[in-house]
Amino acid sequence: MKPRKAFWDRAPSDGLSGSQKAFLGSVRHDILLENKPRALQMLTAYTLVAINIISIFICYDIAKNRRGNTRFWGLMGVFFGPVAIPFALFCKPKKQE
Repeated sequence: MKPRKAFWDRAPSDGLSGSQKAFLGSVRHDILLENKPRALQMLTAYTLVAINIISIFICYDIAKNRRGNTRFWGLMGVFFGPVAIPFALFCKPKKQE
């Protein structure tokens, strides 16, 4: 039995009808498919980093407004991301002396 090729090793026209092969023959799929997974990974990574940075600033701002420990809540935003925001909202504000 012949081993199956992985999907990235297959030609774009494997398993297609004649008209589909004719259409796909005019498109350079090796260029289109080669960079797509890498670009999607980078977009996902940048999005997650941006969400984490935004949540750091939100936690910091909440702690600052409630006179809490800004460094602590900033670090909670670093480690837990958006999950730390509700905890920062529910923390008790320090009383004024």
